[in-house]
Formats: sequence, C-alpha cells, structure tokens
Amino acid sequence: MIKIRKAHAKDLDKIMEIWLETNISAHSFISSLYWKNNFNKAKNGIEKANVTVATDNDQIVGFIGLVQNYIAGLFVQKNYQNQTIGTKLLNHAKETNDSLLLSVYVKNTAAIKFYKHNGFRSAAHDTDQNTGQAEINMIWNKK
Repeated sequence: MIKIRKAHAKDLDKIMEIWLETNISAHSFISSLYWKNNFNKAKNGIEKANVTVATDNDQIVGFIGLVQNYIAGLFVQKNYQNQTIGTKLLNHAKETNDSLLLSVYVKNTAAIKFYKHNGFRSAAHDTDQNTGQAEINMIWNKK
C-alpha cells in the first residue's frame, strides 16, 4: 500500500537514486552526463527543499520537492509509474498550497499530459539556460 510522508535525512540516498534514474529515463533528449554532472548540485537543492516521499512497504518509490510553491521535481520510479503515485504526491502538495508552479521540457510530452490532467495550465514558454531545451512554465491554482 502506498503511503505519503515527509522525507527524512536518511532518505536522501534513495531519493537521489530515483532522481538520477528517472531524469535519464524521462529526458533521453539530454545527455545522461548532464544529469550525472549535476547530481551534487541537485542533492544540495533537495536537502534545502520541502520533500515528501511515497513509500510502498516502507521503500521509497517516488518523491516531490517543493521550494515554496515551486515544484522543483516530481519523480516516481519507473516500475511504479502510471499507478497514481505521482497524482497522490501532487495532491499532497495541493493540500497546503493555493497555487503551484513548475517548468517542464517541451519534449517531455508525458509529463505535460500528466500535469494538464492534474489541473495545470501552460503559463509561458522559456528556454532552460543550462540545457538549451525549450520548456513550458505551468501553473495550478486552487479553485
């Protein structure tokens, strides 16, 4: 059974494992070296973020990281995707925020579809200065 809870410091290694594997898998249009080279920077960011994890039998299978109301990342292990875990993590964030913001790569069509299905709308287009990839800024507002 999937449970949602606040992340603990001891969860960081598993969170980072999911972060790296999922980024490489979801972003085939970006070199895996980019993610590996940015691992420590991301780890430092995650340590400062408000992170919530999804667990299955006490094993972390996904997480969402918020910096205020900005979703810095939402990741679910590949073998747990399409099982409503991402939606549960997102709904948890919606419970404590009146609005949520995020950026997603234009080429990550599965993520865009997921966020639109969960009530987000496109707010602006931009280019990620680190990767040169086009991205969409999306927003969700509590009704």
